[in-house]
Amino acid sequence: MAGVTLAFLAPSHAVHTMPSHSPSGVRSASTHKISEPIAFPVAMGAGIGATLMGALCRRKEKKSNKKHRKNMAALKAVDEAMGEQVERQLMETAQDRVFHWLGKAPQAGSPCFAALHRYFPNALPSKAAHLRTKTVLEEEFGFTPKTTLLGSSFCPDEINHHGRDLPTVMRNYYGKIFPMGGIGGAPYVGETGFAAFSSHVADNGDIIVVFGPHVGISEAGEVGKYLREGQVEDSPACGAVIGAYQACMCSDGVTTPEMDPADMQMSEIKQEFTPHAEGISKTENPMAACSYQAFEFVKDRMLKIVNTKFGSGRLVLIGGIQINLPYPEFVDHFLPLMFEVRQEGKEAIDLIDRFTNPSIQQDLKDAPWAAVDAEREVFAWLTWSPPATSPVYQTLHKYFPGALPGQAVQGRVARILTGYGFDDTTLLGTSFCPDEINNESDSLSVLMQNFWGEVFPMGGISGTPFSGKT
Repeated sequence: MAGVTLAFLAPSHAVHTMPSHSPSGVRSASTHKISEPIAFPVAMGAGIGATLMGALCRRKEKKSNKKHRKNMAALKAVDEAMGEQVERQLMETAQDRVFHWLGKAPQAGSPCFAALHRYFPNALPSKAAHLRTKTVLEEEFGFTPKTTLLGSSFCPDEINHHGRDLPTVMRNYYGKIFPMGGIGGAPYVGETGFAAFSSHVADNGDIIVVFGPHVGISEAGEVGKYLREGQVEDSPACGAVIGAYQACMCSDGVTTPEMDPADMQMSEIKQEFTPHAEGISKTENPMAACSYQAFEFVKDRMLKIVNTKFGSGRLVLIGGIQINLPYPEFVDHFLPLMFEVRQEGKEAIDLIDRFTNPSIQQDLKDAPWAAVDAEREVFAWLTWSPPATSPVYQTLHKYFPGALPGQAVQGRVARILTGYGFDDTTLLGTSFCPDEINNESDSLSVLMQNFWGEVFPMGGISGTPFSGKT
């Protein structure tokens, strides 16, 4: 479209509102099932997440029906036979509604939503996963970006390293990153690489390592597929994991593939999948099963190389599955399967339950009251807003009802305007008071500049556009 100009103006320290749009106006799913909060499938066994994959293995995939499962009504009959463990996709929670309202996640009832929550229940937008880990580590353990060293182990596929992906989001916060992953996500740097990495930590500093495989979900809800920029057809994601599985299915399933010195990483993935390929092929969705098997592979290799001998600091392991969703409609998600704090000479602390919040993860059909002020609950959980019990919260909503966090305003504005064709030809203008507290990383003006690009600041003290007509 032709170039357009976008201007945002506000008085000093004003709280901005979006009066004409509300999460409560988002169409809810037509079919719901259960109201209990869903737990992450953290019980892992036989190389595949036992909680989720055990249920998936009860049925063989009916390929003739696969393409016709395009809505939740069609999925319901299948779910009843599979049990409640995989019925998450039949729910719409306050969390789901708000994330969709912000343009971060697919709408309840869509094929993409159904696949995401059927096979990867409790996956979160990458930014939400980061905010939860950041909040827990800083508030409960005293972590600071200045003394924290970040490492990652994800597949180098370019779709895992956009600004919306977890390793990039975390790098932007912690300042730098030591990438350890090869294709498939395994940390091929080995013990030597981790020793080099951990030797870089500040004195008495802490280390965070985030890791996992990745998998795509197409707009049509097909797991293992992703539409890459500039292409007209979906392609495999993760290509290495899917390729290794398919190669194993073409072999006798017994003979371990030989190591190819010209393709060592792929050779190791094939060796890993050989004893599991037949079982994976019998699950309802082999591509989803592949991603859980890949997580076990990556996690096993990670646990073999890490240690806590780098000093008195803590080692944090954040493991899961990165889920590449259709872009630019949504942002990529992360399914947390491990969140652990380790320290030399002490017992490991399991924090996986910090990713759940029953008050925002109830089925809205059975708990309609959860939709009341749903966005405030979610925003507080993400630390975008103060808790509902705090004096700040009470004052904020008493005198500025309808106020939203800057992140929410930017999310809504971007989602609505891009739907009208706004793109990189848009010029942003702002008029805010130049006070430094209006120019922090979570301030609306900065968030909008980060999204739209160049900005023309027109505001003087108090926020008035003193640049005038000229």
